[in-house]
Amino acid sequence: MGKKVLIAVGSQRKRGNSSTLAAQVASGSKAAGAEVETFHLHGMNIKPCTACGGCRKKAHVDCVIKDDM
Repeated sequence: MGKKVLIAVGSQRKRGNSSTLAAQVASGSKAAGAEVETFHLHGMNIKPCTACGGCRKKAHVDCVIKDDM
């Protein structure tokens, strides 16, 4: 099984230094044979946990909040 790399970019600037650095890391990782997935968090719909306990019920395996998480 090959290496997997997850890159989470949290900067609000799409072409800022963080994105540039993340792209370089992705490029180098791919060149080394890794599978790379990059997430730009500023464009995602991510809601906070509401502590509802829904994820602890046997009927639900995942979070009951419908967002990009």
